[in-house]
Amino acid sequence: MKWVTISFLVIIALVNFGPRVNAMFYSKPDTTVVFNSGCFLQGELRVDPVSLSYFIVLDDGQELSFADDSYAEISSEENPVDISELNYCV
Repeated sequence: MKWVTISFLVIIALVNFGPRVNAMFYSKPDTTVVFNSGCFLQGELRVDPVSLSYFIVLDDGQELSFADDSYAEISSEENPVDISELNYCV
């Protein structure tokens, strides 16, 4: 019984004080995001799987977050986006 208690305490200590593992972002380079306002941004799309937050990292390194309901379309290989008649957001 003593070993069970010690094992339980060791497991709790490892969980509470062990190394933290950050959630891996889903990342998609060279992505175009078209927003409901009619403008677009291009860069690396990142999605945080824990909070389901959307981020786009621009070419100059700026990281902008946006809400799930603020974009109209996200480009993909199967769905390229035509941005010829849209304005750049920034």
